[in-house]
Amino acid sequence: MEETRILIVDDMEDIHHHINAIFQIRQRKLIPTAFHLTFESALQGEAGFELVRDACDRQKPFAVAIVDMRMPPGWDGLQTIKKIREIDQDLEIIVCSGYSDYSWHQIAQELGSSDKYLFLTKPYELSEMEQMVINLAAKWRLNQRMKQNLQELEKARELAELSDSAKYEFLSIIGHEMRTPLNVILMTLEDLLDSHNDQDALRIIRNTHKSSQNLAQLIDDILTYTSLDRQDFNFVQQPFKLSTLLKDCEQKFASPCEEKNLRLSFDLPAGLPLGFMGDAKRLGRILQLLLSNAVKFTFQGEIQVKVRVAEDLSAHALPQHLVLQFFVKDTGSGMTSEQLARCFDLFYKGENSRGHGQKGTGLGLNLCKKLVLAMGGTLGIDSAPQQGTTAWITLPLKLDSQAAAKPSLGAAS
Repeated sequence: MEETRILIVDDMEDIHHHINAIFQIRQRKLIPTAFHLTFESALQGEAGFELVRDACDRQKPFAVAIVDMRMPPGWDGLQTIKKIREIDQDLEIIVCSGYSDYSWHQIAQELGSSDKYLFLTKPYELSEMEQMVINLAAKWRLNQRMKQNLQELEKARELAELSDSAKYEFLSIIGHEMRTPLNVILMTLEDLLDSHNDQDALRIIRNTHKSSQNLAQLIDDILTYTSLDRQDFNFVQQPFKLSTLLKDCEQKFASPCEEKNLRLSFDLPAGLPLGFMGDAKRLGRILQLLLSNAVKFTFQGEIQVKVRVAEDLSAHALPQHLVLQFFVKDTGSGMTSEQLARCFDLFYKGENSRGHGQKGTGLGLNLCKKLVLAMGGTLGIDSAPQQGTTAWITLPLKLDSQAAAKPSLGAAS
């Protein structure tokens, strides 16, 4: 049974004997309690303070203190409690007085608002004191367990943060170490592509070059994904032209679309500003991931990328900002309601139920959503089996102050 320590600070020795007696009687009657109460006594406030300090130093604190208010010639109860509070903020205190130099109102004002005090007027019923001590002791034990649990949770949180930091540092180092030889491989393959004439050799080199590029991009995606949860992650703020960004996407996916005989088109509204400020690399990667899915699951027809100004949203946007909507629409196999509900889940691919045996990491759409949300936008997908898929992004972009053109919100679709 756990020991719970009680301190009595009173200049009347009879009080000490009476309180000890009622608990000895309780023990002899074998009245069950969840803890074993032990008592220590001090006849003056200074002595009581020393007992509390010694108990804290030995890490065996008192749970409850019964403190009389008038204890001549030394400290009174108020002085004693104030000194005790300097070293023990958890102690439950019963303030007892028959005659005091302070009113209960003055005592409450001096001690401050707290749930750590109960006031008891002398003479009191011993049974009343008994119940107070038992209940306050139980409350103290619960508070101690709660503090211990909070400390353990805090340690667990710190360990989790250290683990996340170590994971990020590990991935950063591994990513750097992998990208260094990959860059050498890519440069070597590019040199071979420029110098070889043998068609079979060129085909092998192109495939190897493409696989190396995919691996380099996968490493970058993983590092981006892990870094998005860090508080020190920031998006680059640099001027860029949206038309150039879309042209890069077109060049990247022109060949895959030609191989599958798919039409690829990009549609920008007339009068769109020439330049924006933001992270063009991240925005480009979002569009590339959506285009990659569109190409992967489209076997005939076309893929369209449209950009539109969200007129209503732009009217309420921050100054010098424009809200744009990007649509990536395909005529592919589409998704079932179950696939649509889970398509943003990490590592969910759904290729078996889509029936085309397409491979992938299952990272793309989840990374897209994290990037879009982190950039202050929204991302959604509309799809149905055999009806194609439309992925849409709504994103506020800051205008480049050097941009010459102004938006024409009434541009034709």
